[in-house]
Amino acid sequence: MEMKRNPQLPMDEVLWARLFFRFFLNGLLLSSIFLYTGCSSTGNKDEAKGTSTVAADVPTLPATIGKDGVENAVDVNKAPIDLESNSPDLTEEFGGRDPIEGFNRSMFTIDKYALRYVVQPIVIFWGSLIPRHGIECFNRFTENVAFPRRTVSSLIQAKFKYAGIDTSCFLINITLGIAGFYDPARDWFDLEVQDEDFGQAFAWWGIGPGVVLHIPFIGPTNLRDGIGEIFDYAFDPKTYIWGGQGFTMLNQSTTGYREMDVFLSANNDPYELLKRFYAMQRYFKINDYDRREVMAEYQKKLLEDEKEPPLQEPDPLLKEIVIRGFKSQGPYIDTMRIGMVQVQNDHESMWVDVSLWNTDFFNQGSVRTVKVVEGKSRMPYKIWYQKQKDAPIAIVLPGAGSHYTSNDNSAISEILFNRGFTVVAMSNVLNWEFMETAASVAVPGYTPADASDVRNAIAAVFKDLEENKGLSFPEKLLIGWSNGGMLTLFIGDMEKKNPILKISRYVAINPPVNLEYTMEESDRLGLAWKKWGQERVFERGSVALMKYLGIKRKSYKPYEEPGIVQENNVPGELKPLPFTETEAKSLVYFNFKVSLEDVLLCIVRNNGNMNYFKNKCTWGNRTDFYHEIDQMTFAEFTKKYILKYHSEIENRQMTIEELNRKSSLYAIEDFLRNDKNVCVIHSSNDFLESSSERRWLKDTMGDRCIFYNVGGHLGNLYLERVQKLIGDLADEIARKEAAALPK
Repeated sequence: MEMKRNPQLPMDEVLWARLFFRFFLNGLLLSSIFLYTGCSSTGNKDEAKGTSTVAADVPTLPATIGKDGVENAVDVNKAPIDLESNSPDLTEEFGGRDPIEGFNRSMFTIDKYALRYVVQPIVIFWGSLIPRHGIECFNRFTENVAFPRRTVSSLIQAKFKYAGIDTSCFLINITLGIAGFYDPARDWFDLEVQDEDFGQAFAWWGIGPGVVLHIPFIGPTNLRDGIGEIFDYAFDPKTYIWGGQGFTMLNQSTTGYREMDVFLSANNDPYELLKRFYAMQRYFKINDYDRREVMAEYQKKLLEDEKEPPLQEPDPLLKEIVIRGFKSQGPYIDTMRIGMVQVQNDHESMWVDVSLWNTDFFNQGSVRTVKVVEGKSRMPYKIWYQKQKDAPIAIVLPGAGSHYTSNDNSAISEILFNRGFTVVAMSNVLNWEFMETAASVAVPGYTPADASDVRNAIAAVFKDLEENKGLSFPEKLLIGWSNGGMLTLFIGDMEKKNPILKISRYVAINPPVNLEYTMEESDRLGLAWKKWGQERVFERGSVALMKYLGIKRKSYKPYEEPGIVQENNVPGELKPLPFTETEAKSLVYFNFKVSLEDVLLCIVRNNGNMNYFKNKCTWGNRTDFYHEIDQMTFAEFTKKYILKYHSEIENRQMTIEELNRKSSLYAIEDFLRNDKNVCVIHSSNDFLESSSERRWLKDTMGDRCIFYNVGGHLGNLYLERVQKLIGDLADEIARKEAAALPK
């Protein structure tokens, strides 16, 4: 089954939601909700947040002997313990309480369906009628007209400088910018629009956020900002022009639809993430961190508080390749460059992303679905076809929790497509969509079982394409990174014993070596925030996240080393990233924890008897459940879910040592040592491996394991040299196929 028009891109800023949901302001509905909920400040900070009571460690619990003589694990659901807070969640304190979560989720569902079935056809039509340049001009014009809202809200906050700058921008753009269709204030005079609103003004006056609200056609907000919206519209001249606000939202939605669409598709609970990001974004704006001078002062103070970490000494045993001109900032900050790994043929078309005429790489792909597991929904995947039906095929497997629409998935797919491959992008085994469509087990995380499920899914994809599209694949490449890289190698070991897929080459990028070490290091990242202290963690975390989103919004070429000139290649620019090590650690941990939350939510929602927490997970009340699962560490998840579940499957008590051994690369050492068709690309400063694990991998694989001296965990994908190596490894398969053809 194939869906031709389902354009999706990785999301750069989740708060595009407000561009879609704010078509109309329903004042009557707002008033009704205000009367129902009342107005509050930040809420009771001492309010119970659902103390975590996950079950005690399975390996240390006494076992019982069943009638068959096999040890049965004690039911951990009956042995709850309290955990010390490990992951502070201050979203409620700064973003507002959510006492009407059921109502808010209902409104979000209305918006989600309206977006898909009402907004989508409208923006596709408009984006196919008006070229990108015209829509951008409309956006600049409508933004310029709204200057009274920004200026007045600046004045009532005594921000006279910002009011003056914004008024100057308006006057310059309305004259030199041809009625505001262009922005000479920014382009010629380096003046930026001062984006102030009445919600910010109310916060400056000391009014707390009140309760969380999600209102149809307005989107995520809170009581304070919702009332502020009324004043925003009142001071916006477009409100008094028939269709003015609708025209504004039409153009903004046309340029932002794809990002929101992928956000809704890729995340298990987009409502919860929107609520968190909205709280962070509002904190960022209320404190003026979106102003260059304020951010510069903040950054200066931040760097004074945190000294630059010492860099890792090179390990001569790894024979690492040194990237010239690349000054490492340490493994964690290097990792942030994964946000700079981008599709190169993107936003290049004269038409916007959703246009029928758009020729960007992302829109060249099609989304298909295939039945993998009986009784479950069909699994979606994305494919880019070559013209010839017998082109070699590449299957790409992203990192833990990633969706097939992820940015790195698309970027690697583009590299392989440009080398002549038909490319299939799949979701990771820890992504909610894979769990609900292709997993044979309720709990992912046990590498042998996960690899088996992915292998079966790939087999179903091959069968679908061969039977329904008439394709044939004489050569096949399997490539994955991070957790996807580990699964790639395990599938290779399975194929060596029983070749079902008949893969020609396996390429793994930054695969973790040892499951136990990976989990421990992930949990250590969760302690980084303690360096800031409880009182500053929300501020530091919010600013770090907004800095990262700011980086992702820009366009980048892969970094090319000085002195290396290739055809059609523009050398990349390497500037230091504006993060401290603590910020980078916290961002990595936040990403890992969101993936773990999605996994836990999927497990508990689909298997009610596996909720080992005190709080229930219901559709209309998940706040306390989220507060509780936020405290579960990765090590605890391994013991209380992965170990327990797979012990029950094998009808014996598996030890944690056995689980770790079977889930780590040590279990497939013979395959790694002897198979000449497997290659590993790695970083010598990847924090998910110890130095001894890196040495073991190099000793086992020899020259087929290539270490680069920079990149951390996956930041090396930003290197042109790594991207070229990926393409060259694929080319070897293509040359092998060509040589086999009759002369």
